[in-house]
Amino acid sequence: MVLFSLCACVCVVVGGVVLCRCVCDLLIVVQSAVASGVSAECIVAYLERNAHPLMALQSPILPETVVNQIHLWAKERDRISAQRCKLYDNFDSFGDFDQAVTYAGEMGVLLWSKRNSDARQVRRCVLAVAADGHAAMKSFLAAARR
Repeated sequence: MVLFSLCACVCVVVGGVVLCRCVCDLLIVVQSAVASGVSAECIVAYLERNAHPLMALQSPILPETVVNQIHLWAKERDRISAQRCKLYDNFDSFGDFDQAVTYAGEMGVLLWSKRNSDARQVRRCVLAVAADGHAAMKSFLAAARR
């Protein structure tokens, strides 16, 4: 007897037949397929081609919510990416920060920046630059301080 389950089940009734599947299992299958290079579109096409005969009679074969969830699970993998970078902060003025952001953008090494709008907090402005642009940024910032 199961008293508690962290996993939700999806049940679909088609022509009097109840088809159930654990959502956690589907999530793992979709994410491992995406990690192996299979696109969400290919997964959906596969499920439509191999649908239960009673499901195949429906139009659309897969409910829109199922298709949307597969796409969301596939996108979840690409939500965060790690990249080596250098973080710059403690700028003397907003002008110095803005020039550094512009220079990094022109070089194509700007990854992220946050400009603090409070004039008393200029040192909290932060700039992230790709690691391969560090030497050029270091030279630029040194020349800007002179």
